[in-house]
Amino acid sequence: MRLLFIQEFLTDQAASAICWTLIHSLWQALFFMMMAAVVMKLTVKSRPAVRYNILSIQFLLFIIIAVVTFFREWNMYIPGNRLASIETPPALPSSREIGPVIFTNAGGRGQWLNTLTDFLSAHALLIATIWFIVLSLKIVKIITALIYTQHIRNHKIHQPAARWNDLIARRCGQLRISKPVILLESELMKVPAVFGHLKPVIFVPLGILANLPPRQVEAILIHELAHIQRSDYLMNLLQNVVESVFFFNPAVSWMSSLIREERENCCDDMAIGLTNDKTQFVESLISFRALSLFDHSKYVTAFPGNRNQLLNRVTRIVHN
Repeated sequence: MRLLFIQEFLTDQAASAICWTLIHSLWQALFFMMMAAVVMKLTVKSRPAVRYNILSIQFLLFIIIAVVTFFREWNMYIPGNRLASIETPPALPSSREIGPVIFTNAGGRGQWLNTLTDFLSAHALLIATIWFIVLSLKIVKIITALIYTQHIRNHKIHQPAARWNDLIARRCGQLRISKPVILLESELMKVPAVFGHLKPVIFVPLGILANLPPRQVEAILIHELAHIQRSDYLMNLLQNVVESVFFFNPAVSWMSSLIREERENCCDDMAIGLTNDKTQFVESLISFRALSLFDHSKYVTAFPGNRNQLLNRVTRIVHN
């Protein structure tokens, strides 16, 4: 019954546009992945902010091209033929137009490509249906994570000492953060993290404000404020949505992981720049080395990051 509902929702035109948008995204993302690799190679000695900005622009360009591809495929749909063409880059004619010339001369390879084209054309609705089902599950997971963050915001929380709120207010002024930022201690969180954009909240695990050295706590809080100042919550949410749409595409996941790593490096540099104390910041990172993130940590900007990110961040800071 559910499958029939999806197939009713996905018309032939929609299925055709979705199917070929997903297929084209493979080579499009591969192109941007190679460009990202070049960027990482050429900017190895540049500031993380430079790499982050370039990688983010490339990621946004990929999204724009994918959207343009969808509408192009939508407009090229021919009733009775689910796929109007195998689309090449916009400046080139479609393979349906050049196929009789090129594929005939290409021999066996052209025949193989024609067979693949016919197969995808015949199964466009099935491909789009499977994609829609998996995407729906992933979107439900994101929504569940966002709901859970609201649960954390309202359950088992404690107000920190007044001096920490004073520190937040002072550092917000230095970072030119105009929106009010709330600091809360949580019994449910295992690591510091930021939730929200319009009304951001910094959560810290209950007890670390009293048990860690003040300089380490300050470095952690400045790092989280840097995420707020840079509006990283929105970018991270966009990445999660795009990764859900292109869940089958490893190039998209790789580009997104680069952006996350450089984002943490940017905030590390901002925190170190304001505290002028690398040692305390590195020690604050190591303090959370053995702690595990809660299940929805991918959907927030959490302080330590994953295990590999943590090692890379400490190495980069220690060796400049």
